[in-house]
Amino acid sequence: MPRKSAASLNVVPIEPNRLRPPANLPQAERDLFAQLVAANAPAHFKLSDVPLLTQYVTAAVLADRAAEELRVAPVVGGRPSPSTARFVFSNTASHAAGALAESSAVRYPQRADAERLRHHEAGR
Repeated sequence: MPRKSAASLNVVPIEPNRLRPPANLPQAERDLFAQLVAANAPAHFKLSDVPLLTQYVTAAVLADRAAEELRVAPVVGGRPSPSTARFVFSNTASHAAGALAESSAVRYPQRADAERLRHHEAGR
């Protein structure tokens, strides 16, 4: 086994910079953005993914809030809760973000690997 040089022992591997949430996001959305980025490999997301990730976390947080409000008060004054409209809006936004993600490279790693395998096998 060859010896390592003194110079190679002083080298510290540098991890690629991870995306950071935009400063203008509310805290709940910033937290979810950071969780999603941290749950993937450091180089998985690129700077070009920030707008889509931002839309996704906004839609996800809105959907969570609206669902919680609907659990607490589904009917207000004999009419559907105003949260119903927010829930429908956030659901529509979630579907739009999902469609954008599906048409781009923003996918969970295991889904991307399965997709590549399917394309590879289809090409045989």
